[in-house]
Amino acid sequence: MMVINLLIVDDDSDILKSLNALLSVKFREKISVTEAQSGNEAIGFLRSGMKFDFIVSDYNMPDGTGADFLFFLNLSGSSVPFILFSGEKNIKLPKSGANYLGVVDKTNTNLLIEILYLNFSNLGHAP
Repeated sequence: MMVINLLIVDDDSDILKSLNALLSVKFREKISVTEAQSGNEAIGFLRSGMKFDFIVSDYNMPDGTGADFLFFLNLSGSSVPFILFSGEKNIKLPKSGANYLGVVDKTNTNLLIEILYLNFSNLGHAP
């Protein structure tokens, strides 16, 4: 059984913990969640060689936006599927690659889980 490596990026530690707990219950041992509290921390993980199957990122963070992080991913040639998970209403995005799957409102965790499930299936290892 393959484990899906998911990176969650959010500056709110309560959201990281609750989302991690929710996803761990929903997907059980089939998912490994790494938490980053900033875009810079997430970039550090990637630069250190960590590999992820999926990224979920907040938009508004102290060291930049989720769009900045997505821009970095696109520049680095990453094809990892990416979702912005945000309560922000006025999101401005740079040109996005095919890996960008859209914005999910933080109040709609059911939609996030549905999108993750469908994309995990597309990756060839549905939970």
